[in-house]
Amino acid sequence: MDYCAKIALLIFFIASIVYVCAKTVQEQLDARAKRREKLEKAKAKRNEDSNKRKLLLEFLLKAEAEAKRIQVVADAEGCNNASGSKFAIALQGEIKRRKLQRKIKFVSKLEIALKEVINRRKISSINCALC
Repeated sequence: MDYCAKIALLIFFIASIVYVCAKTVQEQLDARAKRREKLEKAKAKRNEDSNKRKLLLEFLLKAEAEAKRIQVVADAEGCNNASGSKFAIALQGEIKRRKLQRKIKFVSKLEIALKEVINRRKISSINCALC
């Protein structure tokens, strides 16, 4: 009986060691999976930010070209379009400043400003036709 008890105790001891090792390995695998998931999220966020910056710069280039075109039209008309020309110049300055800062959240405000410039140009073109 003594011999059987020793064997049972030895088996229990070995089983507990195997259990502790398996638990440690599982914890390491879980920690590794969490780190990998965290890195993937960070990479996805960087890619998303990069895509936003690319879209922003593309929009800024278009906005800058439109503002320059409006200024040229305003200068060519020269009639009642001084305010449109000044606004286009101010918009160009704002676009350049934003390009340097690489701001992403202002795009909708810039779109509104650009539409306002276009509307002013249309109104001033009508005024020029009347004068």
